[in-house]
Amino acid sequence: KKKRQKKTVKARYKYWVRIKNATGSSATAKRVASFLRKNGYGVVSIKSVSHRSKTEIRYLNRNSRQALQLAIKLPGNQDMRKMNKLVKGVDFELVIGSDMVRSIR
Repeated sequence: KKKRQKKTVKARYKYWVRIKNATGSSATAKRVASFLRKNGYGVVSIKSVSHRSKTEIRYLNRNSRQALQLAIKLPGNQDMRKMNKLVKGVDFELVIGSDMVRSIR
């Protein structure tokens, strides 16, 4: 009998983002998710949260350089917040503020 070789599935995305939508607009969250995917980031989930005006990138210390690269790719200016922990399987949390509504179309 021949042993079956397991195929290794290479992840399509190197980094995974959890989107927290604080804009009140699901269309904006979908546009941001699409933008992220086109730029090489996987989107784990999109969750609505209470309103905030400023977009924020939350990251772990080990991903600080990659968080800056994400900030450069996104339109506008974002607040950066180093976290002690994030949900398992998530490299970044992107809290979309109302400033992103005008920036991403």
